[in-house]
Amino acid sequence: MGTEIFSPVTLPCSGRTIANRLAKVALYEHLAKWHGGPPNKYHLSLYSEWAKHDWGMIVTGNAQVSRDHLTLGRDIVIPEVLNEETLAPFKKLAQTLHAGSSHDPPMRPLAVMQLSHAGRQSPNIIGGRKLGVPPMAPSSVRVGSHKRAQAQDIPHL
Repeated sequence: MGTEIFSPVTLPCSGRTIANRLAKVALYEHLAKWHGGPPNKYHLSLYSEWAKHDWGMIVTGNAQVSRDHLTLGRDIVIPEVLNEETLAPFKKLAQTLHAGSSHDPPMRPLAVMQLSHAGRQSPNIIGGRKLGVPPMAPSSVRVGSHKRAQAQDIPHL
């Protein structure tokens, strides 16, 4: 029963079979250049280490779709212009994810890039916007303050 985690599984959404049920989930790497950019040598080094351990699927950290809405200023950013030159670092990242695996090509880790838009949670300046420029978000509802949970609140959470 415990070996199921290491057996191949076919994903129902795509029909793609992955080597096992192990997934490296998205983490914030904080490795891109200041104010964001493409994957670089630091990403390649980190992901080559993860690739060595034969995950079924590897999900990248945030890849922002807007240079003006970063999280903490060092996010991977999808380029506005897509061509061979701007996509080369992304292809290199995908190759790195696959090269470290001991599996044959069809069973190498499924590489998934997490596309993000930080919206109203994007801070000014380090988030890519000038001071006083409001973030773009799906609605104008402000992020409100919250009540800190107390021990007596736990049964109601």
